[in-house]
Amino acid sequence: IVWNDGEEETVDLSEVRLVDRVLDRGELVALAGDPLDQFGVVQSVELLADLRLRNGEVMKSVSSSKLRQVCPFMQGDYVVRGNWIGRVDEVEENVTVLFEDGAKCKVFRADNYTLVPAEAAEWSCDYYVGMRVRPAKNVVFKTARWLRGGWKSSRDEGTVCRVDVAALLVYWMGVGVGPVTPTPADYQDVKDVIHLPHFSHSREHWRIGDHTLPPKDVTVGGEVAPKESNDGREVSSTAVSTSSDAVSSNPEPSLAEEALHESSPLQRKRSLSRRCTVRRKAKRKLVPLEIPVRVTRTERLVDVLWQDGSKSARIPATSLVPVLYLNDSDFWPETYVIERGAEAEMDDDKGYRRVGIVKTIDATQRTARVKWFKRVTSPDEACEFEAEETVGVYDILEHVDYRYNIGDIVIRLTPQVPKADDSTEKVEQPQAPDDEGKHANDPTDLSWVGSIVGLEDGYIMVEWGSGDVTKVGPHGIFVVDRNESGDDESSSDDDDDDADSWETVDSNSLSDFEVLLLILAATAIACFVLFQSTPVPAEQPVTREETQGGLLTFVLSSMSRLISTIMGLRAKKVVAVGEQEDIEEPDELVCEMLLVRKSPADRHFDQNTNDHSTECSVRPLTEFKSFDMVKDASDHHFADVKNEVPNQRKWLKRVNQEWDILQKDLPDTIFVLMYEDRMDLLRAAIVGATGTPYHDGFFVFDLYLPPDYPNVPPMVHYHSGGLRMNPNLYENGKVCLSLLNTWSGRGSELWNPGTSNILQVLVSIQGLVLNAKPYFNEAGYDNQTGTGEGEKNSIAYNENTFLLSCKTILYLLRNPPMHFEELLKSHFRYRGFKFLSLCRAYLGGLPVGRNPADSSEGSPEKQEESSAGFQLILRKLVPKLAAAFVKIGATECREFE
Repeated sequence: IVWNDGEEETVDLSEVRLVDRVLDRGELVALAGDPLDQFGVVQSVELLADLRLRNGEVMKSVSSSKLRQVCPFMQGDYVVRGNWIGRVDEVEENVTVLFEDGAKCKVFRADNYTLVPAEAAEWSCDYYVGMRVRPAKNVVFKTARWLRGGWKSSRDEGTVCRVDVAALLVYWMGVGVGPVTPTPADYQDVKDVIHLPHFSHSREHWRIGDHTLPPKDVTVGGEVAPKESNDGREVSSTAVSTSSDAVSSNPEPSLAEEALHESSPLQRKRSLSRRCTVRRKAKRKLVPLEIPVRVTRTERLVDVLWQDGSKSARIPATSLVPVLYLNDSDFWPETYVIERGAEAEMDDDKGYRRVGIVKTIDATQRTARVKWFKRVTSPDEACEFEAEETVGVYDILEHVDYRYNIGDIVIRLTPQVPKADDSTEKVEQPQAPDDEGKHANDPTDLSWVGSIVGLEDGYIMVEWGSGDVTKVGPHGIFVVDRNESGDDESSSDDDDDDADSWETVDSNSLSDFEVLLLILAATAIACFVLFQSTPVPAEQPVTREETQGGLLTFVLSSMSRLISTIMGLRAKKVVAVGEQEDIEEPDELVCEMLLVRKSPADRHFDQNTNDHSTECSVRPLTEFKSFDMVKDASDHHFADVKNEVPNQRKWLKRVNQEWDILQKDLPDTIFVLMYEDRMDLLRAAIVGATGTPYHDGFFVFDLYLPPDYPNVPPMVHYHSGGLRMNPNLYENGKVCLSLLNTWSGRGSELWNPGTSNILQVLVSIQGLVLNAKPYFNEAGYDNQTGTGEGEKNSIAYNENTFLLSCKTILYLLRNPPMHFEELLKSHFRYRGFKFLSLCRAYLGGLPVGRNPADSSEGSPEKQEESSAGFQLILRKLVPKLAAAFVKIGATECREFE
């Protein structure tokens, strides 16, 4: 905990209690009592604050609408200059300090590196009149401008008597429609900008310890709060002088005394000048100094719109928790969505994707009620709804152009006539201002910039800078306040990337890593013992080299499967107290691991046993060579890259070594092609492992060996079909892996020219990327492992991943990769029926990634079931998959059509 005095302390949770929680409009929340239930979005926030007055009295539950900022500008406020809208990122202030002996100085551009609070209880360095301050460095007061007196070492603490805004550092976010004007300067004078305080969330951000000016309409310590004078300045019966004479011990001479000494016109002229000065000073003395009061307690009451469409009013913020991690399948009412569409899943008879509005969400069953807009063929057509249906949340995406949230800052657009091919997404013609471009010439017209205050049946309610509230369509506004630089910031912070690396071993979990090493060592010994004890028939002699190659294959393949399984086991921790972890038996784990890859010796051994090895291997694919050579590389992703090798002899030697390793040690579920005319190119096919959402899937990768190989890692491209079904596999084909130097890592995670090879890359993709719980591959998500929120998101991610894997299969069967056509067809001719049988089990409620044979039938404990939204989409995909499998010869799949 960070206390008000800046001290940090670690305390037991039972020693503290939650008194308030800061929530903003548009923030996503869940009930603290049931955080795994449906989510909600904050619609409005009401803040009530207790204020401690100067006389010690406390004003209870004062509305934040009555609180006034000490400084007229705060960080996060919005300002306008011309037709530009900007956000204040920093407020620079000049602070005048009054000392006990009457001396006074002004510190320019004061901040927490120059002036700091003298009282340790001060929460921050937001300067206010009456605040006791001291210099952060001795030179601060020495270099200040002295208005009275001069610098002395004894003058080391004073009271703030005036705060002026020197300049504003503004981030200019966007420009309104009209004549093009250059971007204003970053630093702005307050006189040159128009303040939009009602757009800011600052009224909702008061914290305990903050200072605010007292409300104008209440009694403050027995005195009436200052009222407006005729000349616009505040006057008060307790006005405090801000003039330099207020601290002087010598009173000014009276006007009568001056008159006694008038003896000449020059003296009378000087006397008149002094009289005017005295009158101005006297008038200046009437200007009050409002001493701020301190906030001692805050209470936030929020209105929430839940996913099921219900609303809750005035909920205490302490009963809610913010939602930190979301899936792509999380939606809220009034969200603009489009049908999912990519090269891998678009139907041939459908050239467009529907646009709709989400009305309600069933968070448990992962279904959404969507109202679809009619397809518009002309810009003049009115936009209407054509249908309302229930769909799975995995079948829709948030519209990238129509992302609107309450509190967003928007700019009004002029009417635009959409093109014919874009008219399908047209919802409503924008409502332009009456006088186009008027605001460009009239700086007081603020009808072009506004803030979203509500969403209603596809329309956006906007409060404009002019004070009007209107209803507009999605084409009529443009959001300028959305922060879209998070990726850039995260990518530029190397330290954070290292900490969030999905395959970096944390120092706090070193014991788990040591256990992993021990298990791997034991696995290697077990493999060696198995080889030594296996009888080899005379008619099938096996050389020592084959045995050593099989041993290496055992170890590599075992590492892949073991790491994947351990990652899944660590994610199965249950949050509820008293429940036991679901962990497989060690002997079953080792048995499954040993069946991943078989040398010729073990294949003969398996034929003479009654184990279940046929369930763990893709036996019909053994008729294909795991490593083969082909000629045509025209469809290879890197076919156009010229390979100019500086040291060709050394490069060829290393490539030949790679080929030898691949030819001997490839697992049965990985196939690699080399090209006769392009030794720098490879193509690999990986079959998804059992017990993962990639079960029996077919995944194709293109590899390129650069001229500097092996000093640099190979380049890898994934044939995604426009789908992203893993945090490490992007739609554009990028493979994010530390071993490829496309992601941060440490030590052995990075490419090592002496020890790393192509086989290691392929095994890492199969075991570490295409694993049982890919959700936790996302950077920073590994800290959710074992938590209820993490497991909930992981289940949803697995369901979506399996659906995308099915769509990838359809895409590959329609567009088979060159030279893998027969391998692809053979795989699904044999595994097609079993794959569809697995789909049938999923439709019956079996969770994705669980083997039907492992399900505990008749168990009294409640089993997790697949969601209705997942089943709804899978039910549409199964007939398409069955038809595709029958087309390639899997006739037994007809029953699924």
